[in-house]
Amino acid sequence: MACRVLNHGRLTTAGRACGLNSATGARRTVISGIPGGAARCCAGALALLLMAVPVSADGIARPTTYGDAMRWYERAARAGDADAQFYLGYIHDRAAGSGNGIGEGLTWYGRAAARGDARAQFRLGLLHDLDPRLPRDAAKARHWYGAAARQGHNGARFNLARIIEGEDAIRAADLYARAALGGIGAAAVNLALLHTNGPAEVRDPVKAYVWVVRAVRAGVPEAEHIRDVLAAQLGPEALSEGKALAAQ
Repeated sequence: MACRVLNHGRLTTAGRACGLNSATGARRTVISGIPGGAARCCAGALALLLMAVPVSADGIARPTTYGDAMRWYERAARAGDADAQFYLGYIHDRAAGSGNGIGEGLTWYGRAAARGDARAQFRLGLLHDLDPRLPRDAAKARHWYGAAARQGHNGARFNLARIIEGEDAIRAADLYARAALGGIGAAAVNLALLHTNGPAEVRDPVKAYVWVVRAVRAGVPEAEHIRDVLAAQLGPEALSEGKALAAQ
Protein backbone atom coordinates (compact mmCIF):
# COMPACT_ATOMS: atom_id res chain seq x y z
CA MET A 1 0.00 0.00 0.00
CA ALA A 2 1.35 3.39 -1.00
CA CYS A 3 1.95 6.05 1.62
CA ARG A 4 0.88 9.66 1.63
CA VAL A 5 3.42 12.28 0.58
CA LEU A 6 3.29 15.99 1.37
CA ASN A 7 4.64 17.33 -1.91
CA HIS A 8 4.66 21.10 -2.55
CA GLY A 9 1.82 21.55 -0.09
CA ARG A 10 -0.48 18.84 -1.49
CA LEU A 11 -1.05 15.29 -0.30
CA THR A 12 -0.25 12.81 -3.06
CA THR A 13 0.54 9.09 -3.16
CA ALA A 14 4.13 7.85 -3.12
CA GLY A 15 5.24 4.87 -5.15
CA ARG A 16 6.95 3.09 -2.27
CA ALA A 17 5.03 1.55 0.58
CA CYS A 18 5.34 2.84 4.12
CA GLY A 19 2.57 0.96 5.87
CA LEU A 20 -0.94 1.27 7.21
CA ASN A 21 -1.70 1.68 10.88
CA SER A 22 -3.95 -1.20 11.90
CA ALA A 23 -5.63 0.54 14.84
CA THR A 24 -6.73 3.72 13.11
CA GLY A 25 -6.59 3.03 9.38
CA ALA A 26 -4.31 6.04 8.94
CA ARG A 27 -1.58 6.03 6.34
CA ARG A 28 1.86 7.20 7.39
CA THR A 29 3.03 10.36 5.69
CA VAL A 30 6.41 11.36 4.31
CA ILE A 31 7.71 14.82 3.51
CA SER A 32 8.96 15.63 0.05
CA GLY A 33 9.41 18.62 -2.25
CA ILE A 34 11.47 21.74 -1.82
CA PRO A 35 11.62 22.78 1.83
CA GLY A 36 10.02 26.12 2.52
CA GLY A 37 8.13 26.12 -0.77
CA ALA A 38 10.87 28.15 -2.44
CA ALA A 39 10.11 26.62 -5.82
CA ARG A 40 6.78 24.87 -6.30
CA CYS A 41 7.39 23.54 -9.80
CA CYS A 42 9.94 23.77 -12.55
CA ALA A 43 8.43 27.01 -13.94
CA GLY A 44 8.45 28.53 -10.48
CA ALA A 45 12.08 27.56 -10.04
CA LEU A 46 13.01 29.19 -13.33
CA ALA A 47 11.37 32.42 -12.22
CA LEU A 48 13.21 32.11 -8.93
CA LEU A 49 16.51 31.98 -10.81
CA LEU A 50 15.84 35.39 -12.27
CA MET A 51 14.67 36.95 -9.01
CA ALA A 52 17.37 35.53 -6.75
CA VAL A 53 20.47 36.59 -8.69
CA PRO A 54 21.97 39.60 -6.88
CA VAL A 55 23.20 42.70 -8.66
CA SER A 56 26.96 42.32 -8.80
CA ALA A 57 29.29 44.78 -7.14
CA ASP A 58 31.05 45.49 -10.43
CA GLY A 59 27.86 46.88 -11.94
CA ILE A 60 26.96 43.95 -14.20
CA ALA A 61 23.21 44.07 -14.73
CA ARG A 62 20.91 41.48 -13.21
CA PRO A 63 20.12 38.81 -15.85
CA THR A 64 16.68 39.12 -17.41
CA THR A 65 16.38 35.78 -19.26
CA TYR A 66 16.45 32.18 -18.13
CA GLY A 67 19.57 31.50 -20.21
CA ASP A 68 21.46 34.41 -18.64
CA ALA A 69 20.35 33.32 -15.16
CA MET A 70 21.46 29.73 -15.76
CA ARG A 71 24.86 30.93 -16.93
CA TRP A 72 25.16 33.14 -13.82
CA TYR A 73 24.22 30.26 -11.55
CA GLU A 74 26.61 27.87 -13.27
CA ARG A 75 29.42 30.37 -12.87
CA ALA A 76 28.58 30.97 -9.20
CA ALA A 77 28.14 27.26 -8.54
CA ARG A 78 31.50 26.38 -10.07
CA ALA A 79 33.04 29.10 -7.89
CA GLY A 80 31.70 27.32 -4.81
CA ASP A 81 28.51 29.22 -3.97
CA ALA A 82 26.30 26.74 -2.06
CA ASP A 83 23.03 28.57 -2.83
CA ALA A 84 23.79 28.50 -6.54
CA GLN A 85 24.78 24.85 -6.34
CA PHE A 86 21.51 23.98 -4.61
CA TYR A 87 19.27 25.82 -7.07
CA LEU A 88 21.22 24.57 -10.06
CA GLY A 89 20.80 21.05 -8.74
CA TYR A 90 17.08 21.63 -8.32
CA ILE A 91 16.65 22.87 -11.88
CA HIS A 92 18.45 19.83 -13.30
CA ASP A 93 16.55 17.54 -10.93
CA ARG A 94 13.15 18.88 -11.95
CA ALA A 95 13.83 19.62 -15.62
CA ALA A 96 11.15 17.84 -17.64
CA GLY A 97 12.46 15.59 -20.39
CA SER A 98 16.10 15.94 -19.44
CA GLY A 99 17.81 12.59 -19.80
CA ASN A 100 20.73 13.48 -17.55
CA GLY A 101 18.81 15.80 -15.21
CA ILE A 102 18.94 13.47 -12.23
CA GLY A 103 22.70 12.94 -12.60
CA GLU A 104 23.39 16.66 -12.82
CA GLY A 105 21.02 17.25 -9.95
CA LEU A 106 22.84 14.74 -7.75
CA THR A 107 26.18 16.34 -8.63
CA TRP A 108 25.17 19.87 -7.68
CA TYR A 109 23.16 18.80 -4.64
CA GLY A 110 26.21 16.85 -3.53
CA ARG A 111 28.48 19.86 -3.81
CA ALA A 112 26.05 22.08 -1.90
CA ALA A 113 25.50 19.37 0.72
CA ALA A 114 29.24 19.04 1.24
CA ARG A 115 29.27 22.75 2.04
CA GLY A 116 26.62 22.21 4.70
CA ASP A 117 23.49 23.23 2.80
CA ALA A 118 20.64 21.50 4.69
CA ARG A 119 18.22 21.86 1.76
CA ALA A 120 20.57 19.95 -0.52
CA GLN A 121 21.17 17.32 2.16
CA PHE A 122 17.42 16.85 2.49
CA ARG A 123 16.94 16.55 -1.28
CA LEU A 124 19.68 13.93 -1.48
CA GLY A 125 18.01 11.97 1.29
CA LEU A 126 14.68 12.22 -0.50
CA LEU A 127 16.08 11.14 -3.86
CA HIS A 128 17.76 8.06 -2.40
CA ASP A 129 14.69 7.29 -0.30
CA LEU A 130 11.70 7.76 -2.60
CA ASP A 131 12.58 8.91 -6.10
CA PRO A 132 11.60 6.27 -8.70
CA ARG A 133 14.41 7.37 -11.01
CA LEU A 134 16.98 5.88 -8.63
CA PRO A 135 17.30 2.51 -6.91
CA ARG A 136 16.46 2.96 -3.25
CA ASP A 137 19.54 3.33 -1.04
CA ALA A 138 18.45 3.37 2.60
CA ALA A 139 21.96 3.98 3.91
CA LYS A 140 22.42 7.10 1.79
CA ALA A 141 18.92 8.31 2.64
CA ARG A 142 19.64 7.96 6.36
CA HIS A 143 23.01 9.68 6.01
CA TRP A 144 21.66 12.75 4.25
CA TYR A 145 18.46 13.00 6.26
CA GLY A 146 20.61 12.76 9.37
CA ALA A 147 22.95 15.51 8.20
CA ALA A 148 20.03 17.85 7.49
CA ALA A 149 18.21 16.89 10.70
CA ARG A 150 21.26 17.80 12.77
CA GLN A 151 20.99 21.29 11.29
CA GLY A 152 17.36 21.56 12.36
CA HIS A 153 15.68 20.68 9.05
CA ASN A 154 12.21 19.53 10.11
CA GLY A 155 11.39 17.65 6.92
CA ALA A 156 14.57 15.63 7.36
CA ARG A 157 13.73 14.98 11.01
CA PHE A 158 10.33 13.67 9.95
CA ASN A 159 11.56 11.38 7.19
CA LEU A 160 14.47 10.06 9.25
CA ALA A 161 12.04 9.23 12.06
CA ARG A 162 9.86 7.34 9.61
CA ILE A 163 12.83 5.24 8.49
CA ILE A 164 14.19 4.39 11.94
CA GLU A 165 11.04 4.05 14.05
CA GLY A 166 11.03 0.24 13.73
CA GLU A 167 14.49 -0.06 15.24
CA ASP A 168 14.91 3.01 17.45
CA ALA A 169 11.48 4.14 18.54
CA ILE A 170 12.77 6.47 21.25
CA ARG A 171 14.90 8.47 18.82
CA ALA A 172 12.10 8.42 16.24
CA ALA A 173 9.68 9.82 18.81
CA ASP A 174 12.10 12.64 19.62
CA LEU A 175 12.54 13.47 15.93
CA TYR A 176 8.80 13.44 15.29
CA ALA A 177 8.25 15.71 18.28
CA ARG A 178 10.87 18.18 17.09
CA ALA A 179 9.39 18.18 13.58
CA ALA A 180 5.87 18.67 14.95
CA LEU A 181 6.97 21.56 17.15
CA GLY A 182 8.73 22.96 14.08
CA GLY A 183 5.43 23.23 12.24
CA ILE A 184 4.95 19.86 10.50
CA GLY A 185 1.50 18.77 11.57
CA ALA A 186 1.84 15.33 9.98
CA ALA A 187 4.67 14.61 12.42
CA ALA A 188 2.16 14.88 15.26
CA VAL A 189 0.02 12.22 13.55
CA ASN A 190 2.92 9.83 13.12
CA LEU A 191 3.98 10.42 16.71
CA ALA A 192 0.46 9.68 17.91
CA LEU A 193 0.47 6.44 15.94
CA LEU A 194 3.87 5.53 17.37
CA HIS A 195 2.65 6.15 20.91
CA THR A 196 -0.39 4.00 20.11
CA ASN A 197 1.16 0.96 18.41
CA GLY A 198 4.88 1.32 18.99
CA PRO A 199 7.03 -0.78 21.31
CA ALA A 200 6.55 -0.65 25.06
CA GLU A 201 9.21 1.98 25.66
CA VAL A 202 7.22 4.61 23.71
CA ARG A 203 3.64 3.35 24.01
CA ASP A 204 1.54 5.95 25.82
CA PRO A 205 -2.12 6.38 24.84
CA VAL A 206 -2.46 9.72 26.66
CA LYS A 207 0.49 11.20 24.80
CA ALA A 208 -0.94 9.77 21.59
CA TYR A 209 -4.17 11.65 22.19
CA VAL A 210 -2.32 14.89 22.97
CA TRP A 211 -0.30 14.76 19.77
CA VAL A 212 -3.25 13.94 17.53
CA VAL A 213 -5.17 16.88 19.00
CA ARG A 214 -2.23 19.07 18.00
CA ALA A 215 -2.45 17.57 14.51
CA VAL A 216 -6.14 18.46 14.36
CA ARG A 217 -5.29 22.06 15.27
CA ALA A 218 -2.69 22.07 12.50
CA GLY A 219 -5.34 21.03 9.98
CA VAL A 220 -3.89 17.62 9.11
CA PRO A 221 -6.25 15.50 7.00
CA GLU A 222 -7.65 12.45 8.83
CA ALA A 223 -6.46 13.71 12.22
CA GLU A 224 -9.99 14.22 13.52
CA HIS A 225 -10.87 10.61 12.73
CA ILE A 226 -7.75 9.35 14.49
CA ARG A 227 -8.49 11.58 17.50
CA ASP A 228 -12.00 10.13 17.78
CA VAL A 229 -10.72 6.55 17.52
CA LEU A 230 -8.10 7.15 20.21
CA ALA A 231 -10.58 8.94 22.47
CA ALA A 232 -12.91 5.94 22.28
CA GLN A 233 -10.04 3.68 23.39
CA LEU A 234 -9.20 5.78 26.47
CA GLY A 235 -10.92 5.44 29.80
CA PRO A 236 -12.64 8.49 31.28
CA GLU A 237 -9.73 9.44 33.55
CA ALA A 238 -7.12 9.04 30.83
CA LEU A 239 -9.24 11.00 28.37
CA SER A 240 -9.67 13.80 30.90
CA GLU A 241 -5.91 13.87 31.44
CA GLY A 242 -5.27 13.94 27.71
CA LYS A 243 -7.66 16.83 27.16
CA ALA A 244 -6.07 18.78 29.98
CA LEU A 245 -2.57 18.25 28.59
CA ALA A 246 -3.70 19.10 25.05
CA ALA A 247 -5.18 22.37 26.30
CA GLN A 248 -1.85 23.55 27.70
